[in-house]
Amino acid sequence: VEFAPFDALSPEMVVQLISELRKEYDYVILGLPRSMVLWLAPVLAHTDQMLLVTDTSVPGVRQARRLIDFYTEDNPGLPLDIVVSREKKPTSLPKSVKEAAKFLEKPFDIWLPADSRTAGKASERGVPMAEVSKRSPTVKSIHQIVNKMSQSQASDRRRKA
Repeated sequence: VEFAPFDALSPEMVVQLISELRKEYDYVILGLPRSMVLWLAPVLAHTDQMLLVTDTSVPGVRQARRLIDFYTEDNPGLPLDIVVSREKKPTSLPKSVKEAAKFLEKPFDIWLPADSRTAGKASERGVPMAEVSKRSPTVKSIHQIVNKMSQSQASDRRRKA
C-alpha cells in the first residue's frame, strides 16, 4: 500500500522472511531489484537457482555481465541461467548472440517470446497468463523453465541425500 525504500529491509529481516516462506512453500521465487542493497547478500546465500532476465541488446548484455560478476563474486557456485526475455529463439543463433553468450560465459538456453496480447488480457483480468491462453508461446516457455528447475532441484536433492 505504501512505498518503502529498498534499504528498509535489513539482512536479518530478509533471512527471517526467506526462512518463513520456505517453511510454507515448496518454491520461493524472488524478483530482485537492479540496484545494490545490503540485503542482497543473504538472498544470494540462500539461493538454490538464479535466473537472470535480459535481452540480447548490447546494453542488456553489458548489464547482465555486471550483475553476473556482482552476484557470483561472493557466491562462485551460484547456479545461474540466462533468460532472454521478449525474444523468440531463432532457429540458428546470429553471430552477435553467440558473441554475447561467450561474453557472459553462459549459454542462452531459455527464451521467453513476447506475447503482449495474452499479457495484456491477463493484466486486465488480474489472472496469470496461463488462465488466458495455455497455448501462448510465453506460457509454454514458462512451463519449460519450471520443468527444468524442478528437474534440477530434484537432482540436487538426490545428490544431497
